[in-house]
Amino acid sequence: MADGTDGPGVEEDVLERDAAAWDALVAADPAGSYLQTAAWARANRDRGWRVVRVVARGTEGSIGAQILLHRAPPSPWSRGYAPRGPFAATLDAATVAAFTRAARAAARRHRIGHLMIDPPWREGHPAAGWLATEGWRPADALLINRTRIIDLATEESELWSGLRSSARWSVNKAGRSGFTVVEAGVDARPARPLQRLHRDPHPGYGDPRHQGRS
Repeated sequence: MADGTDGPGVEEDVLERDAAAWDALVAADPAGSYLQTAAWARANRDRGWRVVRVVARGTEGSIGAQILLHRAPPSPWSRGYAPRGPFAATLDAATVAAFTRAARAAARRHRIGHLMIDPPWREGHPAAGWLATEGWRPADALLINRTRIIDLATEESELWSGLRSSARWSVNKAGRSGFTVVEAGVDARPARPLQRLHRDPHPGYGDPRHQGRS
């Protein structure tokens, strides 16, 4: 929506309405996440969430987000959440501004009282400043956004002491319940069933980028 209008263009309109076209956009973007796929929207319908897709024309290509909506009666307003969205192949201030206009128009149409976005941009990305310029305010992260690296060469006793008491309790409970740890070895064959579970957690719920791979 580089022209600044509230309505999407022809291409953006297709992306908002066509699940297959939307999933193709997600799969083609390096920052695209399974949390933005149509399958994820379907998986959350039984939990009372509905979905709306917001797409705008940026400087180079589209910027979009699949937003999960949940209404809390008796209020007529819904709260919206875009996990790992919006995403775009190319980001600049004008592209962020276009998405903001589209999001505000969608909020009016769908009676969204509060919208939280959780874009897949690294901390320190200049987009944070562009969002602030457009009126977005920072909030606490909802999804885990840090990776913990553990040095397995460390003595086991030291590793244990570095765990929280609740984590130690969970590990000990798993042991009492019969769960075991198996070293995969070089060929990692025991890990393949786990890879399949990660890839295909439920028929229809998998990330389209990963289906059919082993």
